[in-house]
Amino acid sequence: MSEPTEMPAAAPLAKADRQADTGEARAPVGAGRRRADRMLRIALTGIGAGALLTASVALFLPRLTALAPGGEGPVQILAVVMGLCAAIATAAFGPSGEPPGARLASRIGLILSASGIGAVTALAIVALFLAPLAGGRLDRTDIAALAAGAVGLTLVVTVLAALAMSFTRSRIGLASAGMPLALLVGGAAGVVTEATWALATSHVVGHLHAAARQNAVGEARDLTRLLADRSPEEIERLAIELAPPGGLLGRIDGAGSLVAGSGIDLPRDAQVTISEGPPTLCRITAPQTRPRTLPCDARRLADGTRLVAAVSELPVPLGWVLRFVGVGAGAALLALLMGYKLGRGPADELVRVATALDDLARPEGGSGGLDRPILAVSLDEVGDLAVALAQLRLRLRPGLMEHDAALT
Repeated sequence: MSEPTEMPAAAPLAKADRQADTGEARAPVGAGRRRADRMLRIALTGIGAGALLTASVALFLPRLTALAPGGEGPVQILAVVMGLCAAIATAAFGPSGEPPGARLASRIGLILSASGIGAVTALAIVALFLAPLAGGRLDRTDIAALAAGAVGLTLVVTVLAALAMSFTRSRIGLASAGMPLALLVGGAAGVVTEATWALATSHVVGHLHAAARQNAVGEARDLTRLLADRSPEEIERLAIELAPPGGLLGRIDGAGSLVAGSGIDLPRDAQVTISEGPPTLCRITAPQTRPRTLPCDARRLADGTRLVAAVSELPVPLGWVLRFVGVGAGAALLALLMGYKLGRGPADELVRVATALDDLARPEGGSGGLDRPILAVSLDEVGDLAVALAQLRLRLRPGLMEHDAALT
């Protein structure tokens, strides 16, 4: 008779081998699924940031800059382009294998800010060349105010997206990839300061420009009210004396041709196109002269002509704008340096405590590294950590000394 084979022993081994093979096969699948999940979350964060940026620019920016009615169209185009650039850039360059944390949040923030500010800069340059085609509803001062506000809103959305990524916890408990504390604090302080300055610049420049335009409209309205009841001869005589500097005061016919008047050295064949507001704007064109769009007011006279007064608004001084830009850039740089310096303090303390802990694992003598005290030199959380470690050292030292004595 042949001896029986030991099948019951072989079966568990085969089962164990199958389980091991299954575990090895599932590990890459699980890792790939987790990576895909992280990439999807980053892409969704980019899409959400793009949508938030589009909504904030389209709805909030015209109010922030006191934009005149009729200029919302270019702002909506700006909002859509900025949102698309931010979403596409984040979805394309944002996904990575690192878990959520400070490093990933900084990476996403850098991508969002670079794409958004790049789109603003490109569109602002294009708008400066296309501004004459907007019929005077959007001039260079408006473009500067809108660009500054768009930069500020981009940085605000960047901060919110970075916070969302840094506070998102990994479901599988992976360690977060961190950043040097000094760079993190300094960068955050610089970004927040720059965003505040950009929004304040947009608000101040936009409202100053709107106030200057409103004052010009008011002056034009006063001129037409003063001359509306006078005869054509008196209007032509007074127009020479009352014509505003850089503006126009005179009569136009039904076709918009200048009949009589004075101002800005216009020939008699000049054309005036009135665009009803608010504010009312007059586009003045003449052969061999540069077209101009000015705030104005028009009143119909008894002879069928229209009395038109166009006043050149006072521009925001370029030197004032440059000083404001310099102050903002200096404030952002100062905030960055102060944040870096403030972050270096706790970072250096953490390095010192970590060095003391590392010394504990390097015994020198019978009691080892526990002979070296851990000093608390700051009254903050790092100091509390140093105190707790010092107390732990005191509790461990007697037991380690007894252990060393027993071994010897």
